[in-house]
Amino acid sequence: MGSATENESKGKRSLKSLGSLSNLLKDQPEQPRGTPAMFKVTDIRPDPNQIRNGDDSHAEDEEARQKFITEELGPDVKSRGVKSPISLRSDPENPGKWLINHGENRWRATVWAELEEIPAFIDEDYTDYDNAKENTKRLDVSGRQMARFVARKLAGGETKKQIAEGLGISQSLVNQISNLLKMPPCIEQIYDERRCRDLSTIAELMTAYKSHPGEVETWLLEQPDEILRSAVKAFRRDLEEPPKEEPPVVKITEERGHPGSGVQDPHREDSGGSGGEGSGERDPNTVDFLNGRTDSERDEGGRKEPESSTTDDNSGASERKDPPSVDPDKIKRTIVQVRHDERPARILLDRRPPAPGWGFIKYDDDGNEVEVDLAAVQLVALVEG
Repeated sequence: MGSATENESKGKRSLKSLGSLSNLLKDQPEQPRGTPAMFKVTDIRPDPNQIRNGDDSHAEDEEARQKFITEELGPDVKSRGVKSPISLRSDPENPGKWLINHGENRWRATVWAELEEIPAFIDEDYTDYDNAKENTKRLDVSGRQMARFVARKLAGGETKKQIAEGLGISQSLVNQISNLLKMPPCIEQIYDERRCRDLSTIAELMTAYKSHPGEVETWLLEQPDEILRSAVKAFRRDLEEPPKEEPPVVKITEERGHPGSGVQDPHREDSGGSGGEGSGERDPNTVDFLNGRTDSERDEGGRKEPESSTTDDNSGASERKDPPSVDPDKIKRTIVQVRHDERPARILLDRRPPAPGWGFIKYDDDGNEVEVDLAAVQLVALVEG
């Protein structure tokens, strides 16, 4: 009797485990909690919006990936199977089929090994943000691939703040990533050649290019294989603050034995002045080199004392100027408070704009300084610093 009850209980659990009628019609494999199910590899395809897809995927990267699958991962899967399940979600374009959340290499290795099924979990809550973060952490995802992802999100109506929160990065980094879709050819070339992949360095070069395109292009051609940010910063300083020309140094020299007119040569015994060379007489209008006065300005008993600039204390007091009055309606040092990408910031008035309509701002929340289009900046207040 106990056995019958047990069988009845098992039967109920078995019927219950079948789930809804829609699941039966879709022929979806039941997936006990915590246990992966087996899926046909032919019912699965990679996500077409996978962040690594794009026209800037290097051939050498694809070759390395294929070599890894055919020489390492594929043979291991063929002999032992896939030990780590992949993650799937429903394919909206093909009912009953699946898109890969993550684990595309394992799926490719399974196809290469000619296996019919692969273990997987279903995660319908998986988003493209999860995909972006997953690939950024595990793979060498290029900045331009991430830039296309950001561009798709912006085109879909999301703000840079929302994108930053979704990716778990700062808004300033989102700005730098977005700029990679605007690279001029000379900067795009060093990026594609992997001579420079640092986002901050690329942003510095793009800022310099807006005001000095020819100089930047020439400078990049002269640089070694790797372009460092320190070198770019020094280059920008030279562009923005060219070296000042030193004024010519004027030297007053006197040729020995040939004093000029009115100049007394102490090295000549017969030098007495400018009445004529060797005349022995001194011109009363000769200016003394040491005190700046002529002989006619001297008293009979010696030097004439310089006149005081003020005759008495009263006259000095009358000439003394009062300190300028402070106008309460004027601001000594102006701070221009703005908002950009829904973040408080201030305009850096001491930074030279790279081009008309552009400027530099400093975010109040993290202190980052970025170059922005001033048309996208909202003026908030003018305060005294």
